[in-house]
Amino acid sequence: MRIRSTVLAASFAIASALPATAMAQNKDFFIPGHPHPVVRPATAPVAAAAPQPVGPAPLPPIPEPPLPALKPLPPGSLPPTAVFGTVGVPDVMNGLKAAKQVDDVINGRLRALAADAQKAQATWRSMQEALARDAAKLSAAEIQKRRAELDGKVLADQKAFRQRQLHIQEAAQIAFSQIQAVLKAVVQQVAQSHGMNIVLLRTQVAISARAFDISQEVQSEMNKIMPAVNIPPENVDPMTYAGKPAPVLPGALVTTPPAAPAAKKK
Repeated sequence: MRIRSTVLAASFAIASALPATAMAQNKDFFIPGHPHPVVRPATAPVAAAAPQPVGPAPLPPIPEPPLPALKPLPPGSLPPTAVFGTVGVPDVMNGLKAAKQVDDVINGRLRALAADAQKAQATWRSMQEALARDAAKLSAAEIQKRRAELDGKVLADQKAFRQRQLHIQEAAQIAFSQIQAVLKAVVQQVAQSHGMNIVLLRTQVAISARAFDISQEVQSEMNKIMPAVNIPPENVDPMTYAGKPAPVLPGALVTTPPAAPAAKKK
């Protein structure tokens, strides 16, 4: 999906935007265009292979215990006649208005994150170039101070970008979980309208008649009752929205618990 590919692109843009000063402080960072130190292991004399210990002998086959005497159970009720249906979830999702809304919003946030990471990278490089120009007229203490300031800014920006990327991923997960919850209820609703009591994913069925497929009806009903979802805003932690119910939209499925029966008067 486009969201996943954009997440990977934004993550790469963030991880690769480190100047050499930060790399010197943290050897786990790799900067494209800068040589990465290669640590070669010291050569050691090859020792003679030690003799391998002989493992224990395999156990003999264990005989199975005898089965207990099973008495026949009383006859039970027959299950209803199976009436099958199929649904293609990817086809349903591709035509959902709510899914497109989530896709557009999340991809927009990821593009903005990648753009901000590029701007931060340009700022880091500018600071690094200014330090290189002024190094000849600065004292060792001043050079160390400016290097520390640059490294601190890089690490702080990196932390903010990673936190922002995590929030985008969590917002997408929360938004799609709303769609999945309603989708399950709508599949059951459409299946019951056709008298179906078993609905299989279309990818699990080799051959089936088109009349068994309820994907189009499910998609149509979903667009009626859930044209949009609640996507957590960017300026808050998305997990604070995880426990909040989605707004009731016109025509949405609402399950109301039955009222308690009134007490009888004596």
